[in-house]
Amino acid sequence: MPDPLNHGWRDYGPRVGIWRMMEVFDRHGIRPSVLLNSDVAEHYPQIIEAGLARDWAWLAHGKNNSTLQVEIAADERAYLIGVVETIEQATGRRPRGWMGPALTETFQTPSLPAAAA
Repeated sequence: MPDPLNHGWRDYGPRVGIWRMMEVFDRHGIRPSVLLNSDVAEHYPQIIEAGLARDWAWLAHGKNNSTLQVEIAADERAYLIGVVETIEQATGRRPRGWMGPALTETFQTPSLPAAAA
């Protein structure tokens, strides 16, 4: 069943919203810290390129906003490593922090990306 409401929320950001935000950041000399879903690297490389040109700080924010960490707790370590490595490959830098989608971290989450470093 199509879900136009959720599609619209997700479509607007990479198609329009991020570019408008970049204009504001550029106008005011702001260097944002970006909570980045690793799927962005795969589906929207132009956003990564624009952020690299502006020297953004990258923080990991999961794979996408549909996968919640509590749902993958058994494979959380592999999930986190995959997210961090994908972001590192796309940006040339390891993410400087972690804040998962919907604040669904487990008690193990803080130590897992650090252990993968």
